[in-house]
Amino acid sequence: MINLLVSLLGRDLAWRLGRAIYMSARGEGANDMQNNGERWLLEALAKTAPASAGPAVIVDCGANLGHWSAMAIDIWRAAGRPSAHHLMEPSPASRAALVEAFGEQATVAIHAVALSDRNGTASFHLVSPTGGTNSLVDSAGAPSTSISVDVARGSDYFAGLGIDHITLLKIDTEGHDYAVMEGVEDWLLSRRIDAVQFEYNHRWLGQRRSMRDVFELASRTGYRVGRPSASGIELYDRYNPENDRFIEWNYVLLMPEVAERLGALECIWSEANTLLPR
Repeated sequence: MINLLVSLLGRDLAWRLGRAIYMSARGEGANDMQNNGERWLLEALAKTAPASAGPAVIVDCGANLGHWSAMAIDIWRAAGRPSAHHLMEPSPASRAALVEAFGEQATVAIHAVALSDRNGTASFHLVSPTGGTNSLVDSAGAPSTSISVDVARGSDYFAGLGIDHITLLKIDTEGHDYAVMEGVEDWLLSRRIDAVQFEYNHRWLGQRRSMRDVFELASRTGYRVGRPSASGIELYDRYNPENDRFIEWNYVLLMPEVAERLGALECIWSEANTLLPR
């Protein structure tokens, strides 16, 4: 039956239709901030953060032009909650745009550094001066120029800033995301970060990393792995190869008590390798 349908539709149309159905069933679609769970996560954290915790510290690693941070600032302000924002951006042109957009805001600090799993310098690949795919990872086939930038292990850098706790660490580093998480592993172990949001896509292959690595990190640190959407967060009970399709989306590492506070939905992998509510 399926083969007949493919022959009637043609391979190209059947492929695209099948992929669209598959992605819809997984809860994946256009990866935009308003609908992919990024807004939901910020609003949920702002609503549920304990008032006694003081100002929230929100870190935007790979800030680019600051669209995500602008949304974060607006959401925490609308919730009437104090917050401090740290924007990490190694691209000179993007950083200049950030200074122009946020330079007058006392609660915003802009840092000329790329977070990683070590301290030192590294080659940063510029696809364009303010491109969203600029990265420490050299994207195969994408023409780019390289500049030398400062890199820092996150936990060392944050300690140097006098930060002792982070409400949300957002990572969007075009394939270098897991290295950033490795750079704060000791902070995860000591429960000094409530939530980590990171982007996952095919660029992870450039550093030989996968979602399996994230689940192993979560196992070592006691965090939960989940996927946000426009209506909430699904938590995974364990790793499954279905997690590693390299389809671009945002995922989260959450302290268990934060996951509970956010009302995250517990899910399990079925024998058919489909994700179902527990």
